[in-house]
Amino acid sequence: MSKSFITKAPTPKQALLGLILAQLTCWTLFPYFVNGNLPLDVIREGLSWGTEWQLGYHKHPPLTSWIANTSYELFGDFGPYLISQLFICLSYIFSYLLGKQLIGARAAAAATLLLATVFYYQWPTPEFNHNIAQIPFWAAAIYFFHQAMQKSEAVWWYCLGAVLALGALTKYTIALLVPLMFFFMLFGKQQRAKFLSPHPYLAAMLGLIILAPHLYWLTENDFLPFKYYDARSALEQSPSVLMRLLNPIKFILAQIADHLPLLVILLVSGLTTLAHLFQRGRSRKAVESASKRSSEADPLNETYEQGETTKFILIFLFGPLSLAALWSLYTGDKLRTMWGAPMWSLSGVAVIYFLIGPVSREQMAKLYKTVLPFIIALALIYGLTALVHPLFSKKPRRTTWPAVEMSRYFANLWQDKQSCPLTIIAGENWLTGLIAHKMLRRPSVLINGDLKISPWITEDEIKKHGMLVVWQQGRAEPMLSMPDQLKPSLLKTRGQKKFEWPKHKKAPPLIINWAILQAPNCSKKQQL
Repeated sequence: MSKSFITKAPTPKQALLGLILAQLTCWTLFPYFVNGNLPLDVIREGLSWGTEWQLGYHKHPPLTSWIANTSYELFGDFGPYLISQLFICLSYIFSYLLGKQLIGARAAAAATLLLATVFYYQWPTPEFNHNIAQIPFWAAAIYFFHQAMQKSEAVWWYCLGAVLALGALTKYTIALLVPLMFFFMLFGKQQRAKFLSPHPYLAAMLGLIILAPHLYWLTENDFLPFKYYDARSALEQSPSVLMRLLNPIKFILAQIADHLPLLVILLVSGLTTLAHLFQRGRSRKAVESASKRSSEADPLNETYEQGETTKFILIFLFGPLSLAALWSLYTGDKLRTMWGAPMWSLSGVAVIYFLIGPVSREQMAKLYKTVLPFIIALALIYGLTALVHPLFSKKPRRTTWPAVEMSRYFANLWQDKQSCPLTIIAGENWLTGLIAHKMLRRPSVLINGDLKISPWITEDEIKKHGMLVVWQQGRAEPMLSMPDQLKPSLLKTRGQKKFEWPKHKKAPPLIINWAILQAPNCSKKQQL
């Protein structure tokens, strides 16, 4: 990287490339080196599910788990960290491409730099889960839809149909975009004309073809993810009218809080001031006239009518949030903060379009020199926190659990008891997945000892190959979910093992209870 690239105002492409390099380097390497093992959702919903290559799982559709597991198979622990940042960088690219169409190249690069300061694009990204996996699919869907509205080529519609289907295979909530797209098309003469074209309907058919295997799995497995959501929502639903009102308000306030770093960067970089932000009456006409007066400013793109641009940004920036809040208000379902992660690919564009206006080379240089150090500093704080936390806390983090020691112990324990290889381990999803993923030959996980939500395991296979059952001291025994005929066998061979925390010297030992269902054909005692 040349000295001029760092010190001078970067071109839009250079700014995007610098952002991608900083994101990839810092947020892949720092978590990989400071964490003892992979985060919770990567283990629980990525590796232990993905290794089974099912068309669906009891909580979510399958694509995120397939990707997480494939990255682990290829690169070990490094893989899920890398793939997560590649997904974030892909979202930057689509956000830039869309911004370039709406507000011009330099302004789009500035908008993408601002987007990178939103909470969801930094701190939670080491944990590749369904929320993080959704982000580029949402950004790509909005971009392809905009292209389909503006251009006559059919390819944009088919890209849209495909990316919506793939997004649905990561998490169903991308469906929130569909009614917003329909709404946008309905209220505009040029957009309504698109309904007369066959391409939207052919794109929908393409999406259904991609989704067809998963839809078949849903029908064959009694729509497990929806039943899981209903059961969880029933436990968390707010009985009072007041709480039903407060739930969506809390969600909206959390999304605003997650944008506070963006506001700080705006002020620190000098891109705007508080006085400017609170000015009233700074109209779009004023912004455009300023663009024409300034030779250093990158004019806002005029390929899209001003009113249509405003409508497009407002609908796809605030539409998903509004629909989610209305759903919570109607059903009483609690919204989790991280569910908002994919909704904000237009945040940077909206800030530039509504609040800043044209971006000069000098402003771009200052913003670039502010955002990249911000990313590096935040990743350093993440790393330092991971290193320092065990020295003062008695509550270990998931990424400090003794995964290797537990895997080695239970692999040796099984070999002492059974002649057959260990193929099934049952218990709570995090604990079993953590033990299983570090074994040389990864056993299948029987989630919570429940065959209904682990359809890749059958009772006949348990009887044939045997099974290891593990649970943490003080937690419910997973044998309670086992078929009654298997419980007596599990009670015969059982024990307990204490594990010291590798970093948390002040924490009490981790106590793991275990039981073994011995397969008759695999028992070493019988063979002797």
